[in-house]
Amino acid sequence: MSEVKVNKISPRTNCGTVQLGDSGDTITIPAGATISNSGTASGFGSTGEISWDTTKKTATFTAVSGVGYFCDTSGGAITVNLPAGTAGNSFAVADYTNTFQTNNLTISPNGSQKIGGEAEDAVLSTEGQSAYFVYVDDTEGWKNVIDSTSNITGTTYITATGGTPSQDGDYEIRTIKGTGTCCV
Repeated sequence: MSEVKVNKISPRTNCGTVQLGDSGDTITIPAGATISNSGTASGFGSTGEISWDTTKKTATFTAVSGVGYFCDTSGGAITVNLPAGTAGNSFAVADYTNTFQTNNLTISPNGSQKIGGEAEDAVLSTEGQSAYFVYVDDTEGWKNVIDSTSNITGTTYITATGGTPSQDGDYEIRTIKGTGTCCV
C-alpha cells in the first residue's frame, strides 16, 4: 500500500474537478478526522449533514456540529450546550426513552447567540420529540428546520397463553375445552 501526504490537491487544468480513485473504489476517512466545506459544495463536507452518535447521552454535554444525539432523560433533565454557530452548522437530538415530557431536554445557545431569533434556552418537552437545527446567521441563530413530535414504534399486542391457539386474520383465538387456564 502506498501513502501520499500533501496539504492540497489541485487539478492540472482549470476544469475545477479532482478525482479521487476510480468507480467502485472506497475512500476511507479515519475516525476523528474532520471534513470541512470551504464554499457551497455538496457531498463531502456540505453543510446541514448529520452523522448520528449512537452512544446515548444521559448528562449535560456540549454538542458538535454535524452530529445527532440520542438523549436519555429517564434519569433526569439534560442540557445540551451548543458550540459557537457558523452558517451551515447543524446538529440534531432525539428522545431516546420517550421521557422529554417528564424530564425536559434544554438546549442552551453559546454566549449571546440565538435559537430561533431569541438569546434564550430552548426546551424540548414532548414525548418522543426529535429536532434538527441549522445555524443560519447571527439574527436568527440556530433554526429548528425539522421537528417531530411523533414517535413511531413497533405495535404492542396483547398476548395470551393456555388453550389451543388458532388465527383469524390479525386475531389469535384461544380455545379451552373442559377445564384449563387462559392467561392474558
